[in-house]
Amino acid sequence: PVEVNRACVEIFGSSREGVAEGPSLFDYRPLTDDDKRRLRGGETVTAELPIDLDAARESGLFSTDGSGKLCVRMIAVPIGTEDDGTPRGYLGLVEDVTKPRQMEEALRISEERNRLLVENANEAITIIQDGVLKFVNPKLAQLTGRTAGELLGRPYHYLVYPDDRGMMAERYARRLAGEDVPHVYQFRFVDREGGTRWAEINAVLVEWEGRPATLALFSDIT
Repeated sequence: PVEVNRACVEIFGSSREGVAEGPSLFDYRPLTDDDKRRLRGGETVTAELPIDLDAARESGLFSTDGSGKLCVRMIAVPIGTEDDGTPRGYLGLVEDVTKPRQMEEALRISEERNRLLVENANEAITIIQDGVLKFVNPKLAQLTGRTAGELLGRPYHYLVYPDDRGMMAERYARRLAGEDVPHVYQFRFVDREGGTRWAEINAVLVEWEGRPATLALFSDIT
C-alpha cells in the first residue's frame, strides 16, 4: 500500500504509516491462480480475507490490542495502465465484515446445538403447517415405525386414530386462529403395523419459515 485513508487505519487499529508500509492484505490470503489472471488482465477482484490478528500484529501490520480474528472484504480496482497494458496500480476498497461473520458463526453453532438436541430428544417432535408434517425428528419415526421420508409431507391425521381425528382437527384449527385451547392433552395414534397407541402431546403455535405452524412434542404413554 502507498496511501490509506482514516477509515482504513481505524479498521486495522494501526497508524497510517503502519498500514501503508505494512505487507499487502493479500499476504494473509494467497491469491488463487484465477485471482492473479484477473488482476493481470485489469479486472476487479473481490476477496474475503480472514486475518489472524496475533500473526498480523507480529508482522507489524497491527498495533491494536484486540484479539481473535478480523475478517475484511477487499475489492481491488485497477487504476492506470503500464506500456505493456498491465495495471499501474489498484484502488483497494476495504470493508470490515468481522461482526457479520461472527454472527453467522454463532448462528451456525446455535443451529448445530439445536439440531443435536432435537435429533437426540426422548420425545417425538414435529412441525405441522398447512395440515401436513413439515419436520419430524428421529424419535417420531421410531415411535410410528416409519421413516422420516414416509412422514414428511403427509397430512398429520395420517398418524391419528380415526376416532380422535375430529378432536385433533378442531384444536389445530382453533390454535391457528389464536384461540385459547389446551396445550397438553392425550390422543391415540396408529403405528406402521396398524396398532393403536396412546400419546400425550404438548402443542404450541410457532412461526415456521415466516408462517404460522404448530410445534408438537409428544411421548408414548401406552
